[in-house]
Amino acid sequence: YITYRMLKDKDKLLLPSNVTRQTGKHIVNLLPGPVAIREDIARAFRNIPVSTRSDHFVNDFSMLKKSLCELVNAKNVEIFLGSGTLANDVVAGQLALINGHGLMLSNGEFGDRLLNHASSSNLSYDKIGFEWGEGLDTNHISKCLDGSVKYGWLWVVHCETSTGALNDMKMLSQICDQRNVKLCMDCTSSIGAVPIDVGKLFLSTGVSGKALGSYPGLSMVFYNHEITSATDKLPRYIDLGYYAEKNGIPFTTSSNLIYALAAAVKQFKKNDKFAHTVEVSKWLRDSLELQGFEFVAGSIETSPTVVTIKLPSEMNSVFVGDYLEEAGFLVSYKSGYLVRRNWMQFCLMGNVTKKEIRPMFEVLKRLKVT
Repeated sequence: YITYRMLKDKDKLLLPSNVTRQTGKHIVNLLPGPVAIREDIARAFRNIPVSTRSDHFVNDFSMLKKSLCELVNAKNVEIFLGSGTLANDVVAGQLALINGHGLMLSNGEFGDRLLNHASSSNLSYDKIGFEWGEGLDTNHISKCLDGSVKYGWLWVVHCETSTGALNDMKMLSQICDQRNVKLCMDCTSSIGAVPIDVGKLFLSTGVSGKALGSYPGLSMVFYNHEITSATDKLPRYIDLGYYAEKNGIPFTTSSNLIYALAAAVKQFKKNDKFAHTVEVSKWLRDSLELQGFEFVAGSIETSPTVVTIKLPSEMNSVFVGDYLEEAGFLVSYKSGYLVRRNWMQFCLMGNVTKKEIRPMFEVLKRLKVT
């Protein structure tokens, strides 16, 4: 394999003469976000902005909320102008109103980030940490919930994007329901990636710019209970009840992002997008395995949209990622937690096909020294 020193010598790598952006060469987007955008979604985004107070927009907004709820079997959803971080802050705000003690679970980077949401919101909680790339221990969680501490809620990530681990929503829902514990899940990377049912969850979050296939900029909080505003205790911008009381549009939002998301959600009604993703993911994994790469979370259930690999010590993930990018393949490798572990990710969140990905394996072969 090419080492760090060799990677600095770009002549030996036979890199393209110009960077992809300079040549206008087709880019294959294998990022967890922003994702490759379908033309119908891009067209919807390019429409002239409209007033979010108009009757026409209010009706379309309501239809989008209905479609989102149908997709994940939720009773209600509120849409926020902001990232998934904002949506999780909204969840933390709701948990702060409960005044109960909670349990946090983490088996990766984004589970750890939920801990920060909880801490910064002064929530009272205990935590159970699992190794990155490992599944959740059902027996351990059950014993903890059955212990002397009375837990009112549990908060965990569904798809742990750092490793691709897909935590068992059904199992967690069952053990929480049996103990009258409110279950909250960060579904940022799973909504649109796999079929999910959040009908028994207290709160769950999602975003527009990952597996739903639209532009980043909108986030969602799904809920299945009656809710009221708490503007005396929460900032209005993160008060879920305030949004509900204002029919979901308490403040100005982006009609462009809303209509793009509406176009993206329609694709889940027109074709079996989930089956296509599973097919491409299996082919991608098989192809990477043939080239000798080792998977993170290889022994547990993972999302078909996130394939995380461990690079051997003689390969540097940053330079390999740079090399792939210059060849026209955008992969995830620059996040601090990936760099520290020498990991790299290939994500199938957006509109990408086998035909587009296949040449990447020829590029990876150049990284082998004969």
